[in-house]
Amino acid sequence: MIKRTYLTVEEFQQFVKDRASKKKAPPKTYEVIEKSVEIEAGRVKLALPIITVSEANCFQHWTKKHARQKGQKDEVKRSFKDLKLHIPLPCKITFTRLDSHTLDAHDNLKMSVKWIVDACAECILPGLRPGMADGDPRFTFEYDQIISDKKGIHILFEFDP
Repeated sequence: MIKRTYLTVEEFQQFVKDRASKKKAPPKTYEVIEKSVEIEAGRVKLALPIITVSEANCFQHWTKKHARQKGQKDEVKRSFKDLKLHIPLPCKITFTRLDSHTLDAHDNLKMSVKWIVDACAECILPGLRPGMADGDPRFTFEYDQIISDKKGIHILFEFDP
């Protein structure tokens, strides 16, 4: 037999007050890297203040995911406007993720920069359907990650001058 206990009206009102007075945790704040561009013969290095998360293990509402992915693509495209003419094909593109923790290198790391890869490829090869430019065989993609206090991503384009 289960013994049930009931709250009095006063106890219930106190419970509601206590629950309502609990403060929510403040939103997380991150220190991100500064945006920069280095152009040399045969290489262009782009540092962007983009926070990446593994899209494979991220269980968020689709509108939050879409907003993050669109923000990543827009940031790359804005940063890329001045660089379009400096990156010929074929080229090797290395994405280095900076974060306080590492991701699984064989799938989660690649998924975390998927939208950034798509945006870079679309900027170099405009006019193709969205998501198709990165399938061009003249691109070689490499992925790396570094543990850092600041979050962001470094994109290194290497090509024959």
